[in-house]
Amino acid sequence: MPPTRLRYAAAGLVASLAAFVFASPAGADPVNPIPGEGFFLVGSDISPGLYNTGGTASTFGVWINSTVKAFESHNCQPWTRVT
Repeated sequence: MPPTRLRYAAAGLVASLAAFVFASPAGADPVNPIPGEGFFLVGSDISPGLYNTGGTASTFGVWINSTVKAFESHNCQPWTRVT
């Protein structure tokens, strides 16, 4: 196999393996509370709803509905589902 094709094959294998390793487990329940640091997909990682976080920097709630596809949080306390 030519070196270029071998590199592409290896890159494809690595990408496929990474997608498999970092994917959410099939049928896993959404997390609650949501950790205060991270990127989460609505539906597979977290459920739609109203979430609240404590702390002095962020004491407000966030409504995550079915039109929202993802939620990102940085430097917050955990987000707890209210409704």
